[in-house]
Amino acid sequence: HNTGGGEEIAALVAIAASQASINLERLYVDDNWGPTTNGNSTYDVSVRAESGGAISLVDSLVTFGGARGLRAFANAGDLRLGHLTIADYPIGGVNFRIEGKSRVVLQNSIVAFNPQGRDLEGDISKDWLSQTTNFIGGNPFFLDEPNGNYRLAPFSSAIDAGTRDVETFRTQDLDHLPRLVGTGTDLGSYERPF
Repeated sequence: HNTGGGEEIAALVAIAASQASINLERLYVDDNWGPTTNGNSTYDVSVRAESGGAISLVDSLVTFGGARGLRAFANAGDLRLGHLTIADYPIGGVNFRIEGKSRVVLQNSIVAFNPQGRDLEGDISKDWLSQTTNFIGGNPFFLDEPNGNYRLAPFSSAIDAGTRDVETFRTQDLDHLPRLVGTGTDLGSYERPF
């Protein structure tokens, strides 16, 4: 738990600057609560790329915390976010802050079950944010979302709905299973195996 800079971070802070690069893959951040992690400014995960730094966060699950899911900040940096599932936050899902000449991509991800209109917040209209085949808001139909199973149900519209030819595509999902099953890649952190 980190309370620096007026925002609380409950699980993970990753900062890359001065040409440094951080690659985060297959993270599982779920049910993260604590006595001081319930304020409106609390994020379970914060990624920050500054001054030529680069961070990738792929094939990861960020769900069911005390306030907000992901804080994505870039200031003359590069953020690559892909195949994420971010859901079940009472204040908001993902908050983008983009400054300077930055590059930010969000690809093949599901951001749902957060307050209506608060799945994606912040600088989402800036030209530096590029989105490719995401499921934002609504119900993607997980197998058992109330009990924490964010794998896709057989009738989900997120199955085979993703784009394979993107920079955040990896060969395995969060479960270390093949990422490409069927005619296309699935959205979110899990690939449906059949």
